[in-house]
Amino acid sequence: MAGPGRLASVSECSELDFPAYSDVDSVRPFSRYLDAIRCISASRSGWSGCSRSSSSPSACTSSDHSPFAVDLLFEAETAAVDDKVLGDPGLREIAAQMVRDRHIHGLVMAFDREPGVLGRWFSELDVDWVVAGKDNGSFPDGSPDQWSVRRWTHALAVMVQALGGAQRYLRREWPTTAGGGIEDIEDALMKLSATDEPADGLLLARFSQASISTMLGFADALASAKNDVRAMEKIWALLEVYTCVWDAAETLMPPLQAESRLLRNEDMKSLVREMEDVFSRSMHKMRQAIWTMIRDVKALITSKESWGAIPGNGQVHYTTRLVAEHLKLFWRYRSALNPIIVLKQLSDSWDSNLSCGTAIFGRRTIYSTDQAIAYMIHQLQCQLEAAESRSFSDPSLRYLFLANNSDFVMQPFVDSFSDFPVRIISNEMSKIDGYLESYVSVSWEPVVSCLHDQFQTMLCFSKQPSLTTFMCELQRIYNAHKLRRIPNLHLRVRLRKAIIGKVIGAYEGYLADQYDVQDRYLGHDSGRGPPLPPRSSTSVMLDMLNELFEG
Repeated sequence: MAGPGRLASVSECSELDFPAYSDVDSVRPFSRYLDAIRCISASRSGWSGCSRSSSSPSACTSSDHSPFAVDLLFEAETAAVDDKVLGDPGLREIAAQMVRDRHIHGLVMAFDREPGVLGRWFSELDVDWVVAGKDNGSFPDGSPDQWSVRRWTHALAVMVQALGGAQRYLRREWPTTAGGGIEDIEDALMKLSATDEPADGLLLARFSQASISTMLGFADALASAKNDVRAMEKIWALLEVYTCVWDAAETLMPPLQAESRLLRNEDMKSLVREMEDVFSRSMHKMRQAIWTMIRDVKALITSKESWGAIPGNGQVHYTTRLVAEHLKLFWRYRSALNPIIVLKQLSDSWDSNLSCGTAIFGRRTIYSTDQAIAYMIHQLQCQLEAAESRSFSDPSLRYLFLANNSDFVMQPFVDSFSDFPVRIISNEMSKIDGYLESYVSVSWEPVVSCLHDQFQTMLCFSKQPSLTTFMCELQRIYNAHKLRRIPNLHLRVRLRKAIIGKVIGAYEGYLADQYDVQDRYLGHDSGRGPPLPPRSSTSVMLDMLNELFEG
């Protein structure tokens, strides 16, 4: 089964002069690995500068941002997940260097006879706290955060690639080209099946099993952490760690599984089964935790308590902001979420008692992340419409509230996620267009209607009551709406254009009709009534309307 994004393999090591394991008597920490990993972690998290003694961002030169601010988790939201950690060439090079330096070789050889070898390696990977907290599931600062997750995923990437590089070296008969597949590995292993597994390979498998089992303790602790503490960071951390663990299993296990099937060493087979079980249990726990948090987001949308305090000026609601951040995360990690959603649907129905609008999905099962997102957006709009009907007596504020909130949710999918299904975007954007049209109609139609009193226009031309009423009403609505805020520039421009088209279009049409009446029936020099405004008088009105919604 293909994972969300494969870990890139370490540079091949077949040309290296690898010493016999008996040549290595002890293991000394290589601080340059630690320094290199910390620099990559710091650069990925927005810091520059590294210190050998640093184990937290405070020891690096800080940027202007806190690493634990929720909004920082989404600054690079348009980047592919693979590009953020798993495909980092710097991490691959560190792993390759560990193999070239014989460092993995020394760790494997010393593992059975020297206590603390695993702890020293984890210290070099900048995750010594994983070993320290393996019995109680603790985190470096008491709870999962962005910094600890980044350090952990970087460490797992280096670990898996370094172990894989050492494994490939021990199996020089295995294909070393990018095109080599599991069938080629099995063909090569057939040549070795007549003998027991070499001792070096068994030692490496034992060290790998201990390393992975200890490392995944962090993932298990993360899955068990309470949802009510920094929930936004937890869902991001779960998705990031789950993706990395999935790819680690897809990278490390196939060669070991092939070897276990074909070789007769029972110890080797037992170690491989243990690693399979560790990966399987950890991923199952994280899937359960991720699904629980997805259900929590749905509950957040449909709960009446979530919509208690509605902004009085039609601004974006706090719940809308929170849901939007979750939906952006879900789409970025869709390759991990898709199988989770499908697996859970086999035993648990997504639908519950819905308050309105089940027509989009009805009782059908949701099979993909984009369907789940569309479902949640629909439910969010149902709640927004219910909330505005309870909170706003002014219909223009109702439609402004709906447009602002709906646009806030959809804008990332329009601007940043080019691969989000067009049909969903089109459906939701048409709803926003409807809100804008309704706003223009209820707010500005009364202004335009002042120009449509044909009875006054024809019988009371000399006093021009329609034009005077129009100007007064225009000024009144302008004053009432000028400070209403639309934060999204594109939405603000769209609404201004719609208002300008309606108001100035009607005004220019009115002037054209009046000039026509004057020319046809009264003559240019009749002297009856005040003169009509010049045809160019719309410029002042245009400047006025372009100041709307600045807040």
